[in-house]
Amino acid sequence: MVIAAPSYRFLRKWALSMSTAMEFCSECNNLLYPLENVEKRVLMNSCRTCGYLEEAKNPCVYVRRVETERDELARINTDVISDPTMPRTNVHPCPACGSMDAVYFQGRLKSAEGKMSPFYVCRNRNCLHRWT
Repeated sequence: MVIAAPSYRFLRKWALSMSTAMEFCSECNNLLYPLENVEKRVLMNSCRTCGYLEEAKNPCVYVRRVETERDELARINTDVISDPTMPRTNVHPCPACGSMDAVYFQGRLKSAEGKMSPFYVCRNRNCLHRWT
């Protein structure tokens, strides 16, 4: 019998649906720790206090979710508002809060090859909105 390897899409969906919630001992209410049963090749949960042992309900021990920023404006460091050498403008109102005080600089969007465009950062410390 040949078993086909699961597709990447299936594995990714499966991994994202798994959650690693803490589990507690039903005998003494202490934290259960993952333990491998090498002979049976099964993940077990064990209590270090009373020795309680049960088969893990979830085979996932650790989940690391990596999410990347797709928005290019999110990569702009808002600390530029504190830089005294940055040029300031009071003619371009912030679309978020309406403040007329902003810092601007020239930059290149990855989506627009070769074209330079101005980037603005609102100087209102409660806003810090970024726009082009």
